[in-house]
Amino acid sequence: MRYDAAQIAEVLGRPAPTPEQRAVIEAPLTSMLVVAGAGSGKTETMAARVVWLVANGY
Repeated sequence: MRYDAAQIAEVLGRPAPTPEQRAVIEAPLTSMLVVAGAGSGKTETMAARVVWLVANGY
C-alpha cells in the first residue's frame, strides 16, 4: 500500500500539505530545487518528504 502526503499528515495530526507542498513531498526520486520565501514551509515540507519516503519504503 502506498500512502499519500495527506494521509500521513492526518495520521500524524499535522495540517494537510498544500498542492504545491504535496507535489514536492511526492516528487520522483531525483534531485530537486525548492525555491520559496522565508517562512513558507520549506523545512517542514522537506521533513514531510523524508517521512513520506520512509512510510513508503524508499
